[in-house]
Amino acid sequence: MASAVMISRSTAPSPFPLRASCVMTNSNEPQTGATQNRIELAVALAQRIEIRNVVLTRCEANRDSKLDLKRGGTLLQYGITEVGFAKDDESKLLCVLPTFILKVTQERERDTASVLSVTATFALFYTIDSFDGLTDLDLEAFSRTNGVFNAWPYWREFAQSTTARMGLESPITLPVFRIGEEPFDDQAQTNR
Repeated sequence: MASAVMISRSTAPSPFPLRASCVMTNSNEPQTGATQNRIELAVALAQRIEIRNVVLTRCEANRDSKLDLKRGGTLLQYGITEVGFAKDDESKLLCVLPTFILKVTQERERDTASVLSVTATFALFYTIDSFDGLTDLDLEAFSRTNGVFNAWPYWREFAQSTTARMGLESPITLPVFRIGEEPFDDQAQTNR
């Protein structure tokens, strides 16, 4: 039988019927010992798990007609707004659900306006021999490290191809994901 811990309310339905779910949002934990501990917890699970599929489950893209990336005062922000996971003991499946965001804002005459945004949620499906001995803390650590790390190339490609389709002369290329420097919606770059 599956167990459940609700840390935060999920805004997206689970991509498959499960008996347990957990959603994590941006935490204010220090990035020193807490990150190292999370990596150590994730490593133990990573030894027992195999990725099976990656599916785009939700996306949205918006562009303001007045977008001008050559103009000064442009701020590019990207990150992870939430990471959820769901497990099913019977089918021995773990699903990790990271939601990513890319925002471009520009200073206008009287305020700052959002001129471009792209969001996407991916479902990463993993199989495992057994959940025995694993806690929700282990699954959370795996989701926030390995799950996000595994999804990041899909997010980078999605962001780049979507911004190209939105008519940007130079599509936005996000940097590689570095464990320990997790971009939880607080990374920014000005004057792209």
